[in-house]
Amino acid sequence: MANNASRSTYLNLVKATHPDLHPNDPQAEEKFKKLQETKDNYYKTIISISLAESISGCERYYIDPESKQNLVLNIPKGIKHNQIIIFKNAVTGTISVKILIELPNHYCFSGSELVLTIPISYISLYFGGIHHFVGPDNKRLKIIIPKKAKSGTIYKLPNNGLWNSTTNERDPLYIRLIGKII
Repeated sequence: MANNASRSTYLNLVKATHPDLHPNDPQAEEKFKKLQETKDNYYKTIISISLAESISGCERYYIDPESKQNLVLNIPKGIKHNQIIIFKNAVTGTISVKILIELPNHYCFSGSELVLTIPISYISLYFGGIHHFVGPDNKRLKIIIPKKAKSGTIYKLPNNGLWNSTTNERDPLYIRLIGKII
């Protein structure tokens, strides 16, 4: 990728994250700091991505410490937490990058499976019903809770978890309902 294109992309990212340009975004300062760290810290072997980015794939920008060349690293969909990817570069050979997936609240990994814990009232567990929530790729999902469901029960939502590059489809998302007193 040409340096002008990388610079243009970087400037667009600065505009998209600068706290002065987004005073109503409480996370703008943190995003801008991360962008600056990426630019200032030339050698990054660890890259953090969001859960949604791990499902759909994404790009990360990298400045090669030897050549000072701006590179775009294409992170494929289906990347796993702590997975190491080798990127080939014509200038410096290869770059080894460890991927960390940042999980939103109530999400965790159980082995390689993605689990979402949903706090729900004991009344809803007892009478059952439909519960709506936002899935790992920021899409609205629903789960049908049977009558007299027990706290701690795990349900499986097919094709709503992480992308599986072996099967070329999404793994199930596991939902753990935890009763709470309202």
